[in-house]
Order: sequence, then structure tokens, then C-alpha cells
Amino acid sequence: MGSFKHRLQETIVTQSLFNKDDVLLVSFSGGSDSVALVHALVALGYKRLKLIYFDHGLRSKIEIETEKIFVAEFAKQCQVSYRIMALPISFISDQYGVSLESAGHEARYYCLERFAGIYGAKTVLMAHHQDDLLETLLLQLDRGSVFHMGMPLKQRVGSICFVRPLLGQLKQDIILYCDDETVSYCVDSSNSNVSFRRNQLRHDVLPVLSTFSSSFDRHLNSLFQRVQKSYETSEFKRLLASCKVVEHPYYFECIFSDSVKKSDFYLTTIIYQVLKHCFESGLRQRLKDRLASHFDCNMTQLDCLKEAVMGQKSGELIHLKKGVSVYCYHQHLYIAKLNSNLAQQQSLVLDHVIEWGGYRVRFEQCEHLPDSCLSSKTQCYVSLPEPVLTVGILNKEDTYMPFNHHSFVTVHKALVKKGIQAFFREFCVGFMYNNELVWVPELGVDNRFRVSSEASTCYKLSLDYLKGD
Repeated sequence: MGSFKHRLQETIVTQSLFNKDDVLLVSFSGGSDSVALVHALVALGYKRLKLIYFDHGLRSKIEIETEKIFVAEFAKQCQVSYRIMALPISFISDQYGVSLESAGHEARYYCLERFAGIYGAKTVLMAHHQDDLLETLLLQLDRGSVFHMGMPLKQRVGSICFVRPLLGQLKQDIILYCDDETVSYCVDSSNSNVSFRRNQLRHDVLPVLSTFSSSFDRHLNSLFQRVQKSYETSEFKRLLASCKVVEHPYYFECIFSDSVKKSDFYLTTIIYQVLKHCFESGLRQRLKDRLASHFDCNMTQLDCLKEAVMGQKSGELIHLKKGVSVYCYHQHLYIAKLNSNLAQQQSLVLDHVIEWGGYRVRFEQCEHLPDSCLSSKTQCYVSLPEPVLTVGILNKEDTYMPFNHHSFVTVHKALVKKGIQAFFREFCVGFMYNNELVWVPELGVDNRFRVSSEASTCYKLSLDYLKGD
């Protein structure tokens, strides 16, 4: 059927998806969609294909073994290489408390990224088609997540581009192509299992919707496409680029420009994209980290965050899921890092620089008393009996003697009085001599260790952020 191949080639060329001499890694299931895609690409002259088949361990061994034999024979027939990869989806789902669908999605994409690097492929092909797109959009609508980017034609993840060249093709056209070309394919028995939400939509919901009108699914798809295209406009990209994520040692600070805060239509989606970036930052290397920090956020939560940002609700705390919260302060959003534990206390060595907890710390002796011994959040001067110091995260029970005072207060009370919000108090740093606080950057130098004009020795402490990648 020439029209199927013609539309495929037209999409590839007009959208500049890839070239004939590119190495293309294909997520290959053996079903009609991936079979039609590979068969048509080979016929069109795309020869540098690498197929990867995933065994999720969710179906009978007989069915899986039959598919593996088919994959091997089909790859040989098309003269392309293939690889079979086993993924323990049930174990992953139970271990990390995510659905089978989410576990499969994360594991597949992780493996595709890794093998793309191994094969030197800059492009990964997925066989999603127009019917898949409609199902995905309805799933997002059901979850209240239409702020999501959906299923784009091209999606860049790091240096890899995931491409869906069949996104404009209907399922019936794919089946017709296979029939006309007498190309056999496998039928996945799990696709009839309506306990999976996508299958329930496919078998129970979409047929009912189509009874309203033969064009109902096409019109609904067109509506969703227009929404998604609004996220591809230069205006949206400009607004998204105007936002900034600052990486601190233990949390991310999300800063939204004034123009974004005035854009009620785009703000929710931009908040989603920014938070997703924070969740996934630094987690591309290990699958278990990505699963443990699986990003989940619904429309109700995002509406609360949007109202907090637009309404300047400082102190607002929005819980996304167990153990994960977003804090709103002065129209900025803050989220604690998911893959970072608080650093253990560490000793400082005179005239040495150490990296600790996302900071660079320097401890040195001054040859002469400085003209000014005023402290700041990044440096201070102290007088010590001997050059022995440690650095660590403060405890609520730690005590501190403020400037020109001769009695102690708890650090917690001092930070509260200083106006340090509860979220930030969890990450405050302190420098100690023999278990006594010497310097708290947020509060200043303990009165007992201030440098006087009669001091014989003076030490300087410096604290700098290490820039995140």
C-alpha cells in the first residue's frame, strides 16, 4: 500500500525527523505497529536499523517464546540486527510502589537511552500511532493532567531524540498495510486485559464515544492536538525559558518571571515542567533512582501551586506525594532534593579546602588582624584556642550565644526570630569547636568566639556554593 509508505516518508522529510544514513534504534514489540514501521522503513531505504524487543515477564512463556522466534526471523528477513531484553516489570512495580504501566514505561525508556548510547544512535523510534495518541490524551484527561506535553512527534531526552513517525497514521491503515504487503505480526494477549486503564479506554470507552459520531474521535484528537501545539509556540517557549531553577546544596529554587506569573493559561504547565525538571535532575544514570523519584502530580495540586505563586502565599506547603512537598515563599517554589541525604559532620583542616554537602569550605589562619571582622553568610573571622573545627547541619537542640549576649538561646529560636522559614531551617549549616557552635552563617559568630582587638590569633572561614550541573 503505497499511501502508507508515502505518508510515512512525507512525515520524515517535512518534519526533518532523521536521515537514511542515521543509526536508528527501534522499540520493537513484534505487533502490527512496529512491524509496519520497520517493514516500510526498510522498503524506503532505511537500512541502519537496530531492533530492541522487551520481555516484560507478564505473559505466558509460550507466547513470549513464540514472539522471540518471530522477532529473530523478521529481523533476518529485513536484514537488520536485533536484541532481546528481559525486564522484571512485576518486581519493579512491587519494589517501588508504581503501577505496572509506569514501571514498564520507566524501564523501557531507561534501556532505550542506554542502548542508544551503546549503538551510537541519536534517534530512537517508537511505533505510537494516532489511536495511541487519543488514548494517551484521554488518560491524561482522566487523571486531570492535560497540562502534560502529551505524546509529541519529537521528544528530546538529553542527547537522544525519541521520534514517533506513525503519529499521523490510523491503526486501521497500519493493519491494512500489513495485510496488503502480506506481512505477518504478533498479537499481544495482554492488550485485551481491561484491568489496564489504557485497554479499558480502548475497548470500553472509545467505541461508545464513536457512537455519537463517526468523526468523534478525530474531532477530539484535533482538539487535543491544538492544545498541545500551544505548548510548541514561540510564546510558550519564551515564557518557559524566562523561568530559572537554582540548585542549592539540598534543594531547588524555582523562580518564575513576572510575565509567567501573569499568564494564567500557561502558568500551570510551566510549573509542571519546572517541577519535573527538579524531580529528574541528576537521575538519568540509575534506573532505581528514577523509579524511586517517579514524578506524579495532578491538576488539583498544580492549581494550589499556581494560586500560591499568583497570590503571593508565602509559607504555603503543597504535598505532592508521601514525603515530597513543595514550599512557596515570596512567589518562588522550593523542593527538597530527592536523591541527596544530609551530609555527615566533617572535620576541617587548617589551610585546606574541602567539599562538603554541596559547599566548598576553606579554613585558614590570618597573618594579621583584619580591619573589619564583620561576618556574612559566606565568610567570618573567629578566635579559637586551637585550630580544631567541624562543619555539619544544625540540630534544633544546638545552643548559640548571640552578639553582645552572655546567655544561650537554642538555634531553632534564634533562626525563627531571624525570620528563617521552617523549610530552610532544615538545611542550616553550623561550624563547631569541641561541640560548641562557633559560626552559623544565617546568624553570625557566637559571642564567645568573636575576634577582639587583643586577640593573638585570628582564623577565617569561607563558605561557597558548589554550582550544580
